[in-house]
Amino acid sequence: MPYPVEPVLSPSRVSAFTECALAFRFAKLDGLPEVPSPHAVKGSLVHAALESLFALPAAARTPAAGAAALEQAAVAVAGDPD
Repeated sequence: MPYPVEPVLSPSRVSAFTECALAFRFAKLDGLPEVPSPHAVKGSLVHAALESLFALPAAARTPAAGAAALEQAAVAVAGDPD
């Protein structure tokens, strides 16, 4: 079964292919989902909290508002099936 060929391969994709061709195929060509690492989940959580915090006016960005934004983001990330 032929796969579509990308016109350009980035250095990171070439590196991923040379490290493990089968893992590259599963992730990039077949599109199989990967389990996110704990570090990626934590980064997504913090990113979501900061997004909602910086949506507030500057005067409203207090430590309490940051804690509330983190709580809301934790609920959203916990409910996300991905």
